[in-house]
Amino acid sequence: MFVLSRKVKSSVERCINDVIAGSFTETTIKELMIDLRELARSAPQIGLNDPKFRNVFMNFVDVCDFIAHTNRTKGLFESKIRKQSERMADALASGDQTRWDKVTNIPLVADMGSIVSGLLGTSFLCLCHFDKTLSPSFLEPAHRRTDEIALCIISLLQDSIIKLKDDCGEAILHVLVHEGYFRLYCRVHGSRIEADARRRTGGSGRVAIGFPVLVTQARDVDEVLPPYTPELGLLEEHFTLPPLIETYRNADGRLCVRVLEA
Repeated sequence: MFVLSRKVKSSVERCINDVIAGSFTETTIKELMIDLRELARSAPQIGLNDPKFRNVFMNFVDVCDFIAHTNRTKGLFESKIRKQSERMADALASGDQTRWDKVTNIPLVADMGSIVSGLLGTSFLCLCHFDKTLSPSFLEPAHRRTDEIALCIISLLQDSIIKLKDDCGEAILHVLVHEGYFRLYCRVHGSRIEADARRRTGGSGRVAIGFPVLVTQARDVDEVLPPYTPELGLLEEHFTLPPLIETYRNADGRLCVRVLEA
């Protein structure tokens, strides 16, 4: 039987109240994810065996584990990013356009709606363990803040690094804005094909391999980041990663994004 401590209950209750009130930032969401990941992992063993719900909880757990472990070497979320990065690097190195076209037509690594549902669903499991009269309706205000929660999650995931096989380099996660919405992207650096490009262009060339990992419906209303559309497999003379961002609440209580100083 899974045992929940009163300490965890108190932490989850405080964080969820902040989410409902709209006073949370990514720090609140990170605390929730760390508190809830073991309960979400145990959900299928405590009676939640419906495959639909099982997948929601497992998607949530994968992202929680990725955030909790600084050494990103395992887990489904990490594995999907690693495999796609390596497939793209191998296809570009092969020079086969057909092979490249196939590997660039890919689904997202995970569904953000499922991850947020997992977070809120596990929060409900935790709190109703202590209060059986609790109704799921009390989380309706939190569900209306899905876009804000999603923005906090991709901010937590940014700057994560995954070491790739052999000479494929490393995959780095970063936040950018596409068509006005915040997205989490993966970019591959330090690969052999990138080194070859630099050598052929006298040091100025870059090969950009990238793909979307998670998308949100959170708009960059303050235009914190410049509009950016990654060009896959093209030489770039000057490429640097987009800046790091963090979420905060402004004086009016709106969840905003600011750039962290390097």
